[in-house]
Amino acid sequence: MGEKQSQFEELLLTHLDGAYNFAYWLVPNHRDAQAIVQQAYAQAWQEFGEPREANARVWLLTLVLRTAQA
Repeated sequence: MGEKQSQFEELLLTHLDGAYNFAYWLVPNHRDAQAIVQQAYAQAWQEFGEPREANARVWLLTLVLRTAQA
């Protein structure tokens, strides 16, 4: 496992439940909420660079919101 993957998992996977709950609140459909979270995490992986410890949750939830609005 690479350093980027380790950092990503440590910083962002801890917020998976919160990301799903937020997505489900935005679009109360389980399948759509799961798709939104999957797309948001894919985008987060692409954009992930420097560790974002201070605001990882906020950044992830912002990606969830933008994905839901798209």
